[in-house]
Amino acid sequence: MRTLILITLRPSQAGENPNEKICNWLAKTGYHPVSLDVSTKQALENKSNSDQNDEKVINEHLDNILSSIPEEDGERRHAKNTAKFIIRFNDATHGTVVWGLVCADYPTVIVRWRHRVSRSLEKATEDFVSNVMKNVKDDDLFMPFSTEESNLAVIPVREPNVTYNTYQGIIIPPGKRLRRKARKDKENEWWIFWGGVSLTVLFSILGFLLFNKTQPDNPLRWLSGFFDRLATTFLVSAFISYLSYRFYLNDKKRKSPIDWH
Repeated sequence: MRTLILITLRPSQAGENPNEKICNWLAKTGYHPVSLDVSTKQALENKSNSDQNDEKVINEHLDNILSSIPEEDGERRHAKNTAKFIIRFNDATHGTVVWGLVCADYPTVIVRWRHRVSRSLEKATEDFVSNVMKNVKDDDLFMPFSTEESNLAVIPVREPNVTYNTYQGIIIPPGKRLRRKARKDKENEWWIFWGGVSLTVLFSILGFLLFNKTQPDNPLRWLSGFFDRLATTFLVSAFISYLSYRFYLNDKKRKSPIDWH
């Protein structure tokens, strides 16, 4: 299986030595980039499906990635022509290594990861997206992913040599977008929280008014205490619901920046 991440280099960074800047960033973030030199690019360009004797020129992992890209619409040829680096991600959680190909047609940079185990593939993709998100300040290398609801970045997950998605991931940038998703996923808890807050305020006011307007021997004084107890009950319910939402949001912040489905 393979994923495709589309990122954009900042115009100010695409002018002078962009390959060197990307290579330095890849090395700094731990992806161990290997530059594809001219001879390798020429071998890739001349490779045919029947050619089985090019293992001395093309790295096995690089060949696996390129052979998984379909030839329709010239996608494989474009990948060969624009390939700049081969990278790898060490998935310590699952004890595997995921290999990827970085292609650059500036200002667009395309990163393709490939692995036969979907969870390791997702892990490498998530790690790369997380690192890109940390590098989107005004003076950094990459443009931020879109935060618009109608234009969120989509990462396709495809089987080798097919053009349709087996499934996909939607990048969830931090900030308001992540909070909106958490509220949607915890919609019941969110409504219970606001309902509990509203009823707490209502019953607190009713209890206070009745307490001030009645004498100790007035039966309505008991009702004042009843409203106070209701206010406390709804306050506890609201607090528990908010904690459920908050823990879920914090868990999302710590975990994947991608919603796979």
